[in-house]
Amino acid sequence: MEEEKSLEIFRKMVRPTEITNHRLVVPTEAMWAFLLKVDSNKLDIQALDVNGKTWNFRYITRRPGSHHPQPYFSRGWMKFVRDNSLQAGDTIIFKIRPLNDPIFFIEVAVKKT
Repeated sequence: MEEEKSLEIFRKMVRPTEITNHRLVVPTEAMWAFLLKVDSNKLDIQALDVNGKTWNFRYITRRPGSHHPQPYFSRGWMKFVRDNSLQAGDTIIFKIRPLNDPIFFIEVAVKKT
């Protein structure tokens, strides 16, 4: 699969607020992977899971001066949560295969037991 040549963007444990607030906070160190157009603070992306299913997410950065500067995934995040039975404490990995048209990958790395 194309994921073999991918780079990990971030790995994180899902927090309770990322389920109740319907968004996944993306570490600021991962912003390099999401190239936004000038004068835009959002980007619609697609990510493949380990089964080859495509997931659609909206990546949003906050406006300068915001009290919460970290970017996040909004649209599509809760569908991913529901369909994968994610719970707080589960770990996800987000990767990219950097090409002219990058390919993103998402997986649930560790399920909380």
